[in-house]
Amino acid sequence: MTEDDSVIGIPKRSWKKGQWWPVSLAIARADAGPTIVEEKTEFNVVIEDVPSSLRISVINVVKALTSLALKEAKDLIEGLPKKFKEGVFKDEVEEAKKQLEEARAKIAIV
Repeated sequence: MTEDDSVIGIPKRSWKKGQWWPVSLAIARADAGPTIVEEKTEFNVVIEDVPSSLRISVINVVKALTSLALKEAKDLIEGLPKKFKEGVFKDEVEEAKKQLEEARAKIAIV
């Protein structure tokens, strides 16, 4: 190791398994433990687009899936993209997705 490889006696590189590694990499590999990934449980359904010729059928599906009246369902479809349902569980999201896609609405699950 040369003087350029250290700052105040702290090496910039570490000898590990016969190779020189940057110290930050050596530390990261030593500290890497099992990572826990939490599964997302709540989702948002966003209606992105509805063909103009199929708006009536999508409005009827929106009314059936929510407690919205005709005017509110129509207003929801008018200004797309909009969140249709927020913070719902996977089963409810899949059912809404199925019905909206059958009515030819383009949706996204976030």
